[in-house]
Amino acid sequence: WNAMCDLVEQIRKGEENHAMSRSAIRTYVQVYNGTEGIIEEGTVWELGLPLIEPADGLEEFVAHPVFTLGIPTDEDSTLCVLTAPINPHEQGIGVVTGAVAMRCNVSSSSDRWAKPDGNGGMVTGSDGTVRLVYADISTGWCSSATDTCRTART
Repeated sequence: WNAMCDLVEQIRKGEENHAMSRSAIRTYVQVYNGTEGIIEEGTVWELGLPLIEPADGLEEFVAHPVFTLGIPTDEDSTLCVLTAPINPHEQGIGVVTGAVAMRCNVSSSSDRWAKPDGNGGMVTGSDGTVRLVYADISTGWCSSATDTCRTART
């Protein structure tokens, strides 16, 4: 746990010159790209099972939890937005809460919500699970609100 907190603090310090990191606190997770292709920055993924589960290696799970990525299809899943591209079979960083830029299929620049489209992407609309503060129909880039990249119901 301490190692994970140290990693989060290190990432936050490294981004202190970015306006977005000053405007909202983000929660980061370590993620693993188990696909055969590069996955791009700003894409939205569902957090899957830990790469190493507690029963298989409790010390590793506690010291360095890494979660697999899946295609978002369920509105009740925990989502993350990648902060940088991740090569095949490598690890990277995802944001689960906090304001972050993400890619969506934008229906209208006035849309303020996004949700999984069932095909591995996100689509904006008048309702959804991720609250948006900005959507650009010409580029497909959105900015999520500070409270809802994580959509798991508790």
